[in-house]
Order: sequence, then structure tokens, then C-alpha cells
Amino acid sequence: MSYQSEAQLEQALIDQLAGQGFATVTITDGADLLLNLKEQLEAFNGHSYSDREFKKVLNHLGKGSFFDKAEKLRDRFMLERDDATSAYVRFFDADDAGANHWQVTHQVTQQGTYKNRYDVTILATGL
Repeated sequence: MSYQSEAQLEQALIDQLAGQGFATVTITDGADLLLNLKEQLEAFNGHSYSDREFKKVLNHLGKGSFFDKAEKLRDRFMLERDDATSAYVRFFDADDAGANHWQVTHQVTQQGTYKNRYDVTILATGL
């Protein structure tokens, strides 16, 4: 019987996903996750967002039940921009999965009530 360490198993999964077109990114904590989400949403939507605008997006995503949040990811959000114009923000393309930006990272640490570390994390358009 052969032995494979947890690190080897994680790396094999990451390599397999990278071979399928997933971008590998280094994300270590919640701040990195939010920065990556902002960058991915900007690329996905073809707009850049100010910090104030991005806070509105996060506020929109954070409200409601688990089911409400899942529905929001399939819809578009009308963002009132800082210059008083409006723009739609899309989060995920459910009709064409290939249109989303797929990423893989590992060893992400999140601090909440408890400190959690996630071995391998798959991100779709930063989510």
C-alpha cells in the first residue's frame, strides 16, 4: 500500500484542475478573497469599481437567506455608480459555465467565530 501525504493529494488535485483550465491563484485569507473577488467581477463585467461601489455589491450579496443569496448569484444587480450612472453587475453565468472565470487555490484561512483553513478552494468568478 502506498502513502500519499495530504499536501501531495492537494497538489495533485490542483494540478488536475489547472490542466482543465483553472487558473491557480495564491489567496491566504479573507482580505485576499475580497480583493480577488473585486478583480474577478471587474474582469467579468468589464467595469472597474470604486471601494464604495464594491461595498454596495458586497452588501447586496450579504443580505437574505442562503436561498436568497443563491438566487442573487444567478441574477444581475443594478449598481448605482459614484457618478450617478447605473451599471448591472453579473456574478455568474449559469447558461455558459465556460464564460465564468474559474480559479483554484489552497490553504485559505478565514477568521470568524473560529479560525478555519480550507485545503482546496474552487472559485467561480471570484466566488
